[in-house]
Amino acid sequence: MFERRCFNLEFLPQVSLLLDVAIENFNPEVYPNTEAIAVIYQAITTPGVDIETQASLANAIVAILKHEQIQKTMIEENKLMIVLDLFVFSYTQDAGSAEHCSRSTAGTKLYHPAQDHEDEAQLTALRSALSAQLWDMTTLTEFTAKYSPASEFVQSLILWLSVDEPQMQVCACSVLRNVASSDQNATDMVMNLKIHWLLISILDDSSNLQVLEETIRLMKNLAVPAANKKEIQNFESITLLWSKFESPTLHYAAASLVRQLLRGCFHNIYHFLSPKISERNLSYAPRLLHLYSNTNDAAIKTEVARIVVEMWRTANIGDSEEVRSQVFRVEKALRGVNLRRDEMVKPVVAMIVESENPSLVTEGWFGLALMAMSEEWGEAIYNALCGDSTKDVFKAAVSYQDAHSKNRDNARVLADRLLRHSAEDPARLDFLRPLVPGSEQYSEVEHS
Repeated sequence: MFERRCFNLEFLPQVSLLLDVAIENFNPEVYPNTEAIAVIYQAITTPGVDIETQASLANAIVAILKHEQIQKTMIEENKLMIVLDLFVFSYTQDAGSAEHCSRSTAGTKLYHPAQDHEDEAQLTALRSALSAQLWDMTTLTEFTAKYSPASEFVQSLILWLSVDEPQMQVCACSVLRNVASSDQNATDMVMNLKIHWLLISILDDSSNLQVLEETIRLMKNLAVPAANKKEIQNFESITLLWSKFESPTLHYAAASLVRQLLRGCFHNIYHFLSPKISERNLSYAPRLLHLYSNTNDAAIKTEVARIVVEMWRTANIGDSEEVRSQVFRVEKALRGVNLRRDEMVKPVVAMIVESENPSLVTEGWFGLALMAMSEEWGEAIYNALCGDSTKDVFKAAVSYQDAHSKNRDNARVLADRLLRHSAEDPARLDFLRPLVPGSEQYSEVEHS
């Protein structure tokens, strides 16, 4: 009926109800053709169709799109733009405006016709359903092979980032995150399309928590390739989120992005730690420690500890001369902003003591062993580890019997390094010597 256009607009509501029933038994094996989606879209966008009927027909499209075979056919036939046009049409109620917004090269402010709350609720639910189907389709390998960042579909989604509609921005970020799951695509999106400029603008201007969280998640995917890290870093905008909003989910996402941007990129680490003249000699590190001290969220505290470990891990990458230079610059930067060493050590020790995740415990011992190469940091570590509440944990790790335990190996290296810095402190010597059998022997730290 739809394909032959054999329906009267007056009876379209009844037709849509019949379609709802028919869709329940839809079998893509019997009818793999996607033409029905295009025809239903044309019916939806016909002038004069009421919103209730539009929503019913649109939900039929959503139901058809749930079938993977249909999804693959839509991708193969380059019909994904229909879904974007339908998404925009749900705002404008105008097909020409919908297609213009999906394909325009400039930021667009959508016109909203007056609607009651019930109609808007239906359309909001429809957009969420369409967004979910777009997410599913863009996870398929067929999508990755067919659509590049230069494709009309991806370019349209990037334009959505500039449209002041939260559901559009959330959908765009979530789908673009799938596009950016390929290192090559992520690099193209940053280096060629400069998508990060739009994302930083969202961080600066948006007050919608869901939009901000999805933006951060997209940026985290974009920050995976090493070439992108320096381009994307904007620690000012990212770390300000910790004070601008009271949202543990957003705080965690921002901290996780910071760690991704620091991972393996010493340039970003030095920039993160270095004093900023415009901010009265402050770096971004105090904001990180303030986040730690002002949250009870265990995941956020762990992420802060992992950021501290990452700084030292990355500073110790390279040949011996590079490592000496990088570690020196880290220590100098921290002294330059008057950060106390015990404040940096505290999150890592807490992660070791409190975490039930073995890999995080290993990461913590590894980070402390790296820090302990410095006498000044060794003192801070000793004070944090050898108190009444933590010394038993330290002793247990050092004396663990499993010869293949990285925790034991890293804890022993840590004890050995602390011992080397304790020659003039009898109390420390008495505590550390029993922990370091053959303390003259030196072994390299095991990487986590």
